Parts: sequence; C-alpha cells; structure tokens
Amino acid sequence: GNGKGKGKGEGKGKGKGRGAAKGIEEPENMPKRPPISPMAVFMKANKDKGWNLKAGSEQWVQLGAEGQKKYHEELKELNQQYEVAFKEFQKTPEGKKYLRLKAQADKKDKEQKARDKFLKGEGVPEEPKRPQSALFMFMGEKRECVSKELGSGKVGEVAKKLTEMWAALDDAEKKTYEDKAKEKREEYDKAMVEYKNNDAVKKFDKAVQAINKKAGKKPKPKSKSKSKVKSKEAKPAKAKSAPKAKVAKEKAKAKAKAAPA
Repeated sequence: GNGKGKGKGEGKGKGKGRGAAKGIEEPENMPKRPPISPMAVFMKANKDKGWNLKAGSEQWVQLGAEGQKKYHEELKELNQQYEVAFKEFQKTPEGKKYLRLKAQADKKDKEQKARDKFLKGEGVPEEPKRPQSALFMFMGEKRECVSKELGSGKVGEVAKKLTEMWAALDDAEKKTYEDKAKEKREEYDKAMVEYKNNDAVKKFDKAVQAINKKAGKKPKPKSKSKSKVKSKEAKPAKAKSAPKAKVAKEKAKAKAKAAPA
C-alpha cells in the first residue's frame, strides 16, 4: 500500500485512441490524461515544495496507507472524468480525425518495427524495385533533351511536353517501349516470387497481415443480457393441440360407451 500502487481504474489506461500519437498534433479539445499513479497525484498537489523524485518518494512512503488513500480515490475520480470526457471527444470532428490519424500512425509504426525485426538481418534479400511503365520509360529517356529544348527544368512544364510527345507517337514507336516494359515486368514478377519465398520475408508478411487484421477488426456486437435470456426461458412452451382426427375418435368412443346396450 506504500508503493506506487495502481488500483483498479488508477493506472495508465490502455483504451483505444488514448495518449499522444507521435508526430500528430493533439486537438485543443482533447482531454488531458490524468496523472499516471496516486503518487503522481500527490507530487502534483505538492509541486510548490520543489521535491525531486527521490524526496517525493520518501514523502509518499511516510504518508502510509491511510495518508495515501485520498490520492488513490482522487486518481480514480480523475480517471472516471477522463473516460467520460474522452468518449465525448471521440464524437467530435477533431476527435474522429485525430483517432483516424493515430490509428494510421500506429499501424505504420508497427509495420516499421516488423520490417526492422525481420528484414534488417543478414542474408535477407532486398525487395525488387517495381519497373517503370512504358510511358515513364519514354519520359526518362527524353526528359533531359526536352528540358534543354524548353530551357526550363520545371517538372510540370517538362512533364506536360513529354506527355504530349508520347501521345503523338504512332503505335509502332509506342510498342518499342511497351515491349521493354513488359520484359522488365516479367523479370520483376520472377524476382518477386523468389523474394517472397525467403523465410524472413514470409515472417514479415505474416506479421503485416496480423497488423492489418487487428487494425481492421470491428468490435463484436454486444451479447444479449442474461435477464433477457432468462425471461425468454421463463415463458412456458405452448402445448401443442392434439390432431383433430384424434379428438374426434375419442369423442366417438365416449359416445359409444354412453349409449344403452
């Protein structure tokens, strides 16, 4: 009870979308997370004392369980307030945008960690570079010449001129580049098959699949409450009515018995 105890609802929450996302600016209306522990609440309340962590820890221990109790309760209340505020924040346009960007950043970060783990080791081949299309092959070949003709190195102007030149080519001229592009594509496809068969690459792909699956996972629908289930079970089953033919037969028997001999 004298340490940095994290009672239920007192520690650092791990709720979806909580906390700052690296490289993403927090909206002004995003609620601030409460202190991480009861001791942190105590330190914040006594920040005017100028204690360092060691001195603050000693003061915290001296409080004893009874003295620490109010800070545990205060943190619990702060966390409850934060949960309510964060739920409201999630509904706002800023909240939705922030959580979307955070999810993207988290996913990217996890993928990079997987890349570093599986693809940075020795013996792991480099991923083959995707080949250029016929148009880009043509543009790469003619760019320098066109740039000199125009007397401009501006990307937009050069690209516009090259696109016009490509459109003006006849089918036979275009086919030269298309055949080259096709050949490069076939080489690339073959290299990719070899690359994907590498054990480290397989592990990386599996890790990425797991990340994507988790990122796209939707929450399960809430199950029906037990009370509703019980109420349904409590209802007595309707007795099935006897077939009409059977009822008529029994009536006939009763009538025969009642008739005089």
